[in-house]
Amino acid sequence: MATKTQHKDQHNNMSKTNKQTPGVADIWNLRLSRVSQQEGDREYYIMFPRMSKVLRLVLFTCVSMLYVVLLLQYQQKGHNNNNNNNNQQVTQKVDPSKSLFLQQKSVMSSRVAHVKEKCTSDPLPKLKLQTQVHTAAQVSSQLARLYHNIYLKKLYEHVLFFPQGNFSWCLVPKVASSSMSEALINMEGLKQPEDKRILQSILRKTRSKGPERENQTMGAPVKFLFVRHPFQRIVSAYRDKLEDSNKHEDGQYFYKTFGRNIVQKFGWRGRPLKNDVAKGRKNDVGKGEIIALEALATAEEEKREPKFTEFVDYLINTSLDDFDEHWKPITLHCQVCSISYDYILKYENFKEEVDFLVESLQKERRFPMDFKIGWQNRQGTNDGMAAKYLSLIEEDKLQQLYKKYYHDFVYFDYKMDEYN
Repeated sequence: MATKTQHKDQHNNMSKTNKQTPGVADIWNLRLSRVSQQEGDREYYIMFPRMSKVLRLVLFTCVSMLYVVLLLQYQQKGHNNNNNNNNQQVTQKVDPSKSLFLQQKSVMSSRVAHVKEKCTSDPLPKLKLQTQVHTAAQVSSQLARLYHNIYLKKLYEHVLFFPQGNFSWCLVPKVASSSMSEALINMEGLKQPEDKRILQSILRKTRSKGPERENQTMGAPVKFLFVRHPFQRIVSAYRDKLEDSNKHEDGQYFYKTFGRNIVQKFGWRGRPLKNDVAKGRKNDVGKGEIIALEALATAEEEKREPKFTEFVDYLINTSLDDFDEHWKPITLHCQVCSISYDYILKYENFKEEVDFLVESLQKERRFPMDFKIGWQNRQGTNDGMAAKYLSLIEEDKLQQLYKKYYHDFVYFDYKMDEYN
């Protein structure tokens, strides 16, 4: 009995001791119970258990405010980004210039690809000099090199290299050549001549000469040219160079070199004096009178300029090798299958395509930012004027003229029926 009583007393004493001396777990549970009792102080009490209540409250308030500020800034930034993206999308939809530029770029790429495809599927005829190079190669390499240099010299009279922008341009007369020449002369800081007709001569004279010219011209990373409807270009060339020899300073040169010969060869048909000569022979008129009539007829023919119909007869019956650069097919003049052009611009869309070229080359820093191309002959030969002259030509001769300029039509996607 004593033993059981002792054990019971010891157990009661230990329980009292445990109740009187709380352990660590009891202390922690006590704190948690306080937190649960004081709901308003719970969060900052756990975060800052060793600080006074006032300090905990102040610090918790500051952290909370900082968190709110950062959250608001993050949301505002996201909102601004969304607005910027939306604005960019709206700008892309609304900005017509950017859309037009991309459209022109696509058109230009298709045009260049079309010419390259035609060079393979429908090759250009070889000029006499190219054939001579091939023939000379069968004799000796030295002779072939001689003819090749002659051919290149002839070609590089038209394809001009500009070191300032590291690009090449094929100068095609009657296709924005004066406008482009004036702009490039300004770009190079050359003096503008009073007579605008010699702009092209100035550029040609200032190009580099010698063996390096081929490497510069062919190696230029950008090469471009302008093209024009073949029939409209023919009319423009005739009006400018042959219709009136007194119209321009070079009129006499073209008359003596081409005009007079055209009249003599193709201008006799239907002439009154020639008919008189024929009648004189038929009626047995005296020999002296016939000679006088022939001399008078010849004098009359020689002093006049060729008619457009006679000019067309000349083009149809003359070898392409003997064509002047003002009416030589552009495909041959610029040798589009030997030189890979990056830009092929159409005269008919002058402003749009020139703006595209200028913007493109300014982005590449080949044109200065103030580079501008005017339009020298805005009032020149237009569609209506060309149609008026071409209406004088018989249908079968128009077909023959089309065959003469066939590759210009096909390569640059022009249609004959525009002037039919």
